[in-house]
Amino acid sequence: MKENHFNLLLLVFVLLIVFTCLTNGQNNKVDTQKTSRFRDRLLPAPVNGGFKMKDYWVWGGSAIKGEDGRYHLFASRWPKGLSFGPHWL
Repeated sequence: MKENHFNLLLLVFVLLIVFTCLTNGQNNKVDTQKTSRFRDRLLPAPVNGGFKMKDYWVWGGSAIKGEDGRYHLFASRWPKGLSFGPHWL
């Protein structure tokens, strides 16, 4: 009896995942005209254009525009004296 309940729950779970995948695919159509126009406006990335700090690993920067109109960068950092992994976690 318990095995039948488990199989039924497993079937419902699998069907729910399949249904979710199918409906998400229909709702997330990409407007290729808008995408190509945006891509055409992108400029090449500058060489060495990233944010660096001497003697630190810098990771996961996120820039936001503040109410003052200036941009602020929030990032993680740790001394290069520590290895990159697992310290980035």
